[in-house]
Amino acid sequence: MVSGFGPENARIIVVGEAPGRTEEKIGKPFVGASGNLWNVVLQKVGLFRPEIRVENLCEVRPPGNKIEAIPSEKLALWVKDLRRRIDSFKGANVVVPMGNYACFALTGKGKVKAGIRKALGEDIKVTAAEKKAGITKLRGSIYRYRTSEERELKVIPTIHPAWYLHGNMKKLRRAYIDWERIKKESASPYIYRRDRRHLIDPTEYEIQQYCGFIKANPQFPLAIDIETWGNTLSCVGFAHSPDYSITITTTIKEQRERYLPYIKWLCETPNEKILQNGLYDTYWLKPFGIELKNWFWDTMAMHHALDPSDEHALDYLCSIYIRDYRYWKDEAKDAEEIRKYATDLSSLWTYNGMDCCYTHELFSCLLQELENNGFLEFYKQHYLEMFQP
Repeated sequence: MVSGFGPENARIIVVGEAPGRTEEKIGKPFVGASGNLWNVVLQKVGLFRPEIRVENLCEVRPPGNKIEAIPSEKLALWVKDLRRRIDSFKGANVVVPMGNYACFALTGKGKVKAGIRKALGEDIKVTAAEKKAGITKLRGSIYRYRTSEERELKVIPTIHPAWYLHGNMKKLRRAYIDWERIKKESASPYIYRRDRRHLIDPTEYEIQQYCGFIKANPQFPLAIDIETWGNTLSCVGFAHSPDYSITITTTIKEQRERYLPYIKWLCETPNEKILQNGLYDTYWLKPFGIELKNWFWDTMAMHHALDPSDEHALDYLCSIYIRDYRYWKDEAKDAEEIRKYATDLSSLWTYNGMDCCYTHELFSCLLQELENNGFLEFYKQHYLEMFQP
C-alpha cells in the first residue's frame, strides 16, 4: 500500500490514480520519471513539492498497472475512501486530479468504464460512457467539490506527467498553463464565476428588440457562431459582449423563413464581427444569401499569428485565457446523439450561446496579446485577406 504523502494542511492536494512499480517499491506516490518531470513543472511556476499533499485514488498497485483492471465494486469503494480523505484535509483550496478516474471520483466527469459509474448509482450505457470527455479535454477546467461538511473546494484536473513522457512532450505547455492556474487559484477558496446570460429560442419580438439594440450600438463587436446539427443550419448565435448571447433557431423550415432575414441583417451590420474558424460559418451561411460583413477578427487566426505551432481549437484557447473555464464542447458537438433522446434542444442552444460568449471574451484576450507582442499589424496584413474568399 502506498499512502498519501505531504503536509495535511496543504492548500493543494494532488490525486493520482494508483501507484506504479516504482511507487510501490519506494513507498511514495509520484516518483520516478513522471515525478521528476512534475518537479520541473512545479519549479517553473514557482511551486515546490513539499508544499503539496499527494494522494492516489487507489492506494494499491492494480493488476498490470491498469486501474481499469480493478473490479468496479472495489473501485467504487476506493472512490468513497478518497472522498473521506479529501474531506479530512481542512486547509485545502484546490484538488488536482491527474487522470480520468481521479477526476471522475471528484467531479463525476472523465472517460471511465460504465461499470464504475453504475456501481456508484449512475444509469448509463457503455457507448455513452465511452463518449464522455477525457482528461485531455477536461484539463484546466475549474469545478466545485463539496465536502461532507459543506465546504467547497476547487477541482482543477490536469494531465498526468506520464502522458507527456509517452510521445507528447511537444504539448507540455498544457502542464505549465494548468499549474499556473492551480497556483493562482490555491490562494483562496473563492470560486469565480462570470455571470453569462443566454437568450435561447427567442420570439420574433425579442429578435427585433435585439436588432434594435445592435443598430443603436454599432461600436460593439459582434461574435457569431452557427451550429449544423443534422447537416443543416440549426441555429445562429450572436454575442455583443462576453456576458450576453442570443441564439436564433433555424431548425425547421418555418423558422428559417421567418428568422433568416434578421440573421442576415445582423451578419451585415457595421459592427465588427468576431468568429472562430469563420470560414466554416461563411460556407453554411452563403447558400442563404448571407454574407459576413466587417469580419475583421477570427480567434483561431489571431492565435495562429501569435503561435502557429500550437493548437487553435476554441476549447483549448479558452482553457488558456478564460479564468472560469469549464470544458463544454463535447456536449455541444454530440448533439446528433442527444437529439435522439432529448425532448427539446434548449441545452444545445445554450451551448451555442456559450460558444458566442467565450469567443467574444477570447477576442479581447487575444487582441491584447497581439498588441503586447507587436503582432497586431502583422495579423491585419496577413490574415484579413483570407476572410473574404
